[in-house]
Amino acid sequence: EFDDRDLRAILAGLVDDGMAGQYGDYAGAEQASMAIASVLNFLAGRGALGDVRAANAALDRVFETVKDDEKYRLERFQAALAALKTIVAR
Repeated sequence: EFDDRDLRAILAGLVDDGMAGQYGDYAGAEQASMAIASVLNFLAGRGALGDVRAANAALDRVFETVKDDEKYRLERFQAALAALKTIVAR
């Protein structure tokens, strides 16, 4: 069983890997986005996410970057992850 600290570490790992360019291809970024969404959803459900509305808005921006494989750009994905990281770190 994972506690909130474990889940935050998993989330941080996913986000940090993405910001470091580990999901340079569209498929990897798309899968990472879904994993991030799952962890955020779980944290929100436990009441362990400070500002759920802001986190969801930031997550929407992450998903916007993987909306179309033809338009995927790593730099935009990384910027969206950086914004998300700032919000969930509060």
